Amino acid sequence: MITDEEPVRPSLRLKSLSGEQSSEIASTLGTGVEALARCLDNELDWVVMRALEKDRERRYPTAQDLAKDIERYLSGDVIEARPPSAGYRLKKSMRRNRGVLTATALVFVALVVGMTWALMAEQRERERAAELEAVVQFQEQQFSDIDVPGMGVGLRRQLIDRSMAVAEKSGLAEEELDQRRKELEQALLIDWTGVSMETLKQYIFEPALETIDEQFESQPLLRARLLQTVATTIKDLGLLEMATQPQEQALSIRREALGDDHPDTLTSITEMGDLFTQQMKYEEAELFFREALETRLRKLGDDHPDTLGSVSNVGLVLTKQRKYEEAEPLIRKSLEIYRRTLGNDHPDTLASINNMGALLFAQEKREDAEPFLREALEIGRRTLGDDHPDTLGSIGNMGILIQKQGKLDEAEPFYREALERKRRVLGDDHPSTLRSINSMGGLFLEQGKYEGAEPFLRKALEIRRRTLGDYHPATLWSINNMGVLLTKQGKYEEAEPFIREAIESGRTISGDDHLDTLGSVNNMGALLTKQGKYEEAEPFIREALAGRRRKLGDDHPRTLSTIRDLGALLAGQGKFDEAKPLLLEAFERRSQVHGPTAPKTIDAIKELIEFYKTWHEADPDAGHDQSAAEWQVKLEAATAPTKEATPPPD
Repeated sequence: MITDEEPVRPSLRLKSLSGEQSSEIASTLGTGVEALARCLDNELDWVVMRALEKDRERRYPTAQDLAKDIERYLSGDVIEARPPSAGYRLKKSMRRNRGVLTATALVFVALVVGMTWALMAEQRERERAAELEAVVQFQEQQFSDIDVPGMGVGLRRQLIDRSMAVAEKSGLAEEELDQRRKELEQALLIDWTGVSMETLKQYIFEPALETIDEQFESQPLLRARLLQTVATTIKDLGLLEMATQPQEQALSIRREALGDDHPDTLTSITEMGDLFTQQMKYEEAELFFREALETRLRKLGDDHPDTLGSVSNVGLVLTKQRKYEEAEPLIRKSLEIYRRTLGNDHPDTLASINNMGALLFAQEKREDAEPFLREALEIGRRTLGDDHPDTLGSIGNMGILIQKQGKLDEAEPFYREALERKRRVLGDDHPSTLRSINSMGGLFLEQGKYEGAEPFLRKALEIRRRTLGDYHPATLWSINNMGVLLTKQGKYEEAEPFIREAIESGRTISGDDHLDTLGSVNNMGALLTKQGKYEEAEPFIREALAGRRRKLGDDHPRTLSTIRDLGALLAGQGKFDEAKPLLLEAFERRSQVHGPTAPKTIDAIKELIEFYKTWHEADPDAGHDQSAAEWQVKLEAATAPTKEATPPPD
């Protein structure tokens, strides 16, 4: 008991005495027990308790020290004895795990101490949370402020400046120094933005992701927030594959910790959809965009900006999948509300204007699309600047629109500006830059400038194979384009492996009925036709025509092109009776779709003239020369200059 049990304070002991014991004390001391207890309470209690303290360090060292404390009490001075702290008492109680204290007392002490520690811990947690928030905000700001082209310019400048400093110390003359600088500047005309990107990837992003996983494992929400920041930054810089894992991790953590309906989770769901969109995985992207839309409609209502963003996202990804009838009401709705609530210059409105133009363009409604695309470009230049990624996209879109209008020379300045700025701002490997490189090659291809087209198309293919892999849809486009170019150049043997690869990979990845696959199939038929391999070509052309009629309809330009190709193929085989209805159909539909004097319609007339001439040569007595002459008259009428109308009198 002496070793383990705590003694009871004297005042409490007195109060617990029996009546007989109290009377005996009262008669001996001449005072009542209650009065004596009040006298002992507090200071004398603690003098006694210190003398009985079990911890050697807390007892009076000597009897003399005890006597001095009693003298202090008698003289009214402050005694040295003090009650042990709550923390000390709790520690002793926990160590003993037993004692004379009742369970109620232990619980009370534990509650008091626990509340004290909880308040202290809460304060520390608030302070730590504030510190972490500052760190997270700082990191987010740092990532958002990354200037990749600025890094590239800085690296190039430093190399030149340091090399010139060494040259100057060598005592070269002024003319020699100028020549040295020119040589350095010419030699260092490389993709510095790409160099900066690789440096960031290796020395910033990869270590950052490792640190986030290691340092914030016990704080999942902070970890998710940091992962989302890094994933978004990496994605916007075009490192799509690298962005996938942190994006998936951020979404998974938020789903588990916050639930599917939390705003942060919805942000990650949307970012996941955007990543899949940029990776051209449109079906996967649609699932995420629709999930975000359904939840926001339910939680936020129709007109909330976040809901409108989701409406626009779904419309955009439907456009990418050529589901135009589903996409149009969504894009029109979001644009109308954005204009009304945010104004024309707001970034969300700007994106919606561009989406509307892209939708109409994809539907071959080019005249309707043009005002939207021009408006998007004008607002982008004015509010975002010429080098902003959205503005760069609008510049490229204008080039595509003007090219499709047949104004090839007018399209070229837009393509060149977009490509030059993208290379400087985004680097050669960025998906947007690759689209511009490919578009530049495609423009030259259509202009018949095959030698000019080749370096662009080869560059796009080389980078896409390296960065996206052989089976990415964009890589397949480039493979197909190389086949078309080589076919146009008459290099048929070189072209065939490219087109066959595009067909085989397209069938594997996208299926036989995908429009890209059908395009490659059609190109294969055209290549074999040019080689005079009509029997081999025919099944490819027929497959392409059947698929395009089914997927695009009879009046689509691609369908009409394949109708003409099949007609020409049959004519080349001498199957004139089978070819005739196809060539006539191509003319009639082009005349209805494009107009009787449109370039495509004129081409169809010329093809009919050549067809009837060839048929006449094969069968001179059938009167096909007369048919050729009749179509020649139609050609002259269609190409004759129109007279200006006489103005009415004043």
